[in-house]
Amino acid sequence: MADAAPQDDVLRNIRKLCAKQALPVLVIVGLAPLLVSGLSELDVRAAFQALADLPAWQWLVAVALTAVSYWAIGRYDGVVHQMMRSPTELPTARTAGIVSISLSQCTGFGIIVGTLARWRMLPDTSLPRALGLTAVISTCFLVGWAAVTGFALLAMPSALPLAGWLGAATLLCIGMIAALCLICPTLKLGSITVSLPNLPICAKLVGLAAVDLTAAGLAFWFLLPPDAALSFALLFPAYLIAFTAGLLGSTPAGLGPFEMMLLSLLPLAAEPDLVVALLAFRIVYYLLPASVAAVALFIGPPGSRGSNRPKMHEAGADLPNVLRAVVRQSRRAELALVHQGTHRLLEVVNPRRGWLVGETPSFDVGLTDPFGPAATHKHAIGELASLSQRWSKIPVIYKCSARLAVRARQAGFALAKISQEAVIDPSRFNLQGSAHRQLRRKLRQACKAGVEVAAERGPLSDEQSASLAAIDAAWQFDRPARGFSMGRFCPAYVAWQRRFVAYHRGAPIAFITLHSNQHEWVLDLIRHNPDIPDGTMHALVLAAIDEAEALACTRFSLAALPLPPDNSEPWFVRLMRRRLCNEAAGLRQFKNCFAPRYEPLYAAAPSWPTLLWAGWEISRAILHPEPLPERPVQKDTIVPLTSEASIQRAA
Repeated sequence: MADAAPQDDVLRNIRKLCAKQALPVLVIVGLAPLLVSGLSELDVRAAFQALADLPAWQWLVAVALTAVSYWAIGRYDGVVHQMMRSPTELPTARTAGIVSISLSQCTGFGIIVGTLARWRMLPDTSLPRALGLTAVISTCFLVGWAAVTGFALLAMPSALPLAGWLGAATLLCIGMIAALCLICPTLKLGSITVSLPNLPICAKLVGLAAVDLTAAGLAFWFLLPPDAALSFALLFPAYLIAFTAGLLGSTPAGLGPFEMMLLSLLPLAAEPDLVVALLAFRIVYYLLPASVAAVALFIGPPGSRGSNRPKMHEAGADLPNVLRAVVRQSRRAELALVHQGTHRLLEVVNPRRGWLVGETPSFDVGLTDPFGPAATHKHAIGELASLSQRWSKIPVIYKCSARLAVRARQAGFALAKISQEAVIDPSRFNLQGSAHRQLRRKLRQACKAGVEVAAERGPLSDEQSASLAAIDAAWQFDRPARGFSMGRFCPAYVAWQRRFVAYHRGAPIAFITLHSNQHEWVLDLIRHNPDIPDGTMHALVLAAIDEAEALACTRFSLAALPLPPDNSEPWFVRLMRRRLCNEAAGLRQFKNCFAPRYEPLYAAAPSWPTLLWAGWEISRAILHPEPLPERPVQKDTIVPLTSEASIQRAA
């Protein structure tokens, strides 16, 4: 019974909408005398004769332009489905959009008819979701209409008072909306969170609205009698305003408001020609598409066809065991960041491969290198681009290796070296030599202070969870936790990782966590209380290196550091790198104690402007991450630790 509650709420809302649809009827009744009075002096019989005398080529051109308009309408629905991450296939979504718009425009009662038609034509969509789709599509269309109308009023002659100023003000508002989508893509209105469309989606919506409205306006213009002396530049702004009056009036085919607004905005001498075009336009643009849509509605939704496109595992979703095993065996252990629950996993089968994908408002970000057989990596960039195209986003690669960067350049991407990764080979690591003199001193200090290190793995007990959470809170007191490509503390997340905890006088004072698999260990979280004994964090990392060596791991990553400034780069890039390096000076000094080798990491995007844009959005996602989702720990997938490491080598 609880599941039926949302359905009952929707039905209640639809009944309210039905009651409100009495307004269009009143509009028709109220405007009828004015319309009859305005047309009383016209020879209706002559108008119908002029309609019959229209050349066949004009009808054919109008029908072709109507098809273009409805083609754009279908794409409009498809873009909104992409924006809402609907699982519906795009051809099905577009067909449903054409059917619903054809019927709702012809019959009026747009919200109700559009909702019911989409509910019928989208087999996997519930009535509440169909209502939501209709509302979002209607809102987005009005924004697109505003952009097209603002441009038309600014660039074309119009009888509307202050048309140019009104057009400029409209375009200014549209520009402010676009800036809001870029700067603040998520709005919080009380308890409601609204996600705004990204700029690529905004551009598509405006472009499709321009195609739709221009094609419809041209169809109307081509249905004027051959001897009509009415230019398209004069007709189009009036048509846009009249079309919207009919749309907002919700009358069948805009009857009443459309005619009155159009006739009031155009010269009186054009009225006989307009009546002919109005009659023809009703047939071509409303009656004909609605008839076809009614047949499609009766037949029902098209059958679903199989698709070989990549599969996407959504953020927070439990991964299949086979895919989880592939991630564990990948060359890049950082793919385990998927357990944070904030990223998705792109999967392609035969052979099974894919990519960890982070999301920003405008980009799908392939993090590190893809997983799967190395021979398939050459296809990974195209698969990421295909995914991005499906969701109306732009593909970008972040923190990839030099080898993948070469493939990205071959694919036409712009490249930038963004950071360097500190790497150690545990099998060759030792504390001898001058390179580790500072490390030996730090370890002796930790040992003298009585610091002890324990290796832990698996689900945290309530006591462990509380202790580590307290350390994390103390660490964040002076610095916010980063996100996106960096892990954040969460008991369910660190349960997937290897943990090394430092104890002093029996109490935990610091810990680190690492992503690990058979090929690589990667340092993730570094957390500690203030005023811990000197050398504590060095002891934790050394214990992890010892454990990695015991398990025959040959690659240990201390994670990435900003690149130092390069004189060959532009001045503003050098300035940015110098600032980042200054902020990370302490971290660099800490990692240099282990004498790592540094490997470059790259970012790649389809062009330099998009690469800079992506850098800004990724930086914002790192500095101001979204709250972590609630996710339970999968206890049956935790692998117990096989051995422990300590800091006895520090003695």
